[in-house]
Amino acid sequence: MNSLRVLFLVGCLAFAGGNLSYGYMIDGPKILQLVAHKIGRANTLLVNQHLVTYIFKHKVQRELAKEAVRYDFPNIFRSDMTSDDLNKFFLAKGDRTLTVVNNQIDPDAESELDLYHFLLLHHHRDGLINFLEMFGIDTNIRSLGKFQKEIAYVIGAQYPDDDQSQLWINKVTLLPMRWLLVTLTQPNSMDSDQTSTPPKLECLEFRFSLWQKFDRLYYPMRLDILHNGILTREIRVNDVIVNPELDNTMMDIDQQKILYPKVRQSWIEPDEEDDVDDIQKTIEDFKKKFE
Repeated sequence: MNSLRVLFLVGCLAFAGGNLSYGYMIDGPKILQLVAHKIGRANTLLVNQHLVTYIFKHKVQRELAKEAVRYDFPNIFRSDMTSDDLNKFFLAKGDRTLTVVNNQIDPDAESELDLYHFLLLHHHRDGLINFLEMFGIDTNIRSLGKFQKEIAYVIGAQYPDDDQSQLWINKVTLLPMRWLLVTLTQPNSMDSDQTSTPPKLECLEFRFSLWQKFDRLYYPMRLDILHNGILTREIRVNDVIVNPELDNTMMDIDQQKILYPKVRQSWIEPDEEDDVDDIQKTIEDFKKKFE
């Protein structure tokens, strides 16, 4: 009887210390295979949502916008955002992207906040593994973690380590909960006292919740985006339409580039134009932070 009490106390202390003990646990790729199977399948998807953007320093509401997101699985999506003073769309196919703001092509307007769309595009294990590894997540590393009273598989880190990029999967539902992108920011080279300024970790976090099933596909009805733990954007989904017919021209980057002029065209030499277009890669720009 005394030995049982000792075992119970040891278990309680380990849990209180933040370490979840576990025996055998399936490997990371197998977990991601289960996730891909659980999310389901669709050919196309139309998501209508609204979002609120916050100002970092003042933590007050800055802007309410409407957004329509069109997915053409497995590698194309388009996001159309409108507000009182902004009309913007972001179109991605594989590693090519196009950003149009107020009817002008502007690659400088690309946002890391759009990265979550790329994650939601991947409904197959291999595609999901390749995508995560592209962002520095080692899918062979896994552990158990706890977040907001939910137990989760942590892919890419040993819980409670939050200094590594990682993907959290709800252990019960097998649906994504959190995606953390962690980078090391070097001091500004123009800063005179840079030798005394150590590098610091930056974390961009996407939190997925309120997953609902539409036909054979699950989709998160709420998404919160945080930068270093501070809420920067809230997204609330209004409705989801599975397998709508999409306008092929709207989803074609080359066709869309014909329709809109470039911002600051004088900056681009005629023989460099294609090269400039080819480097409009949201993923590639963010990946540089991991190199």
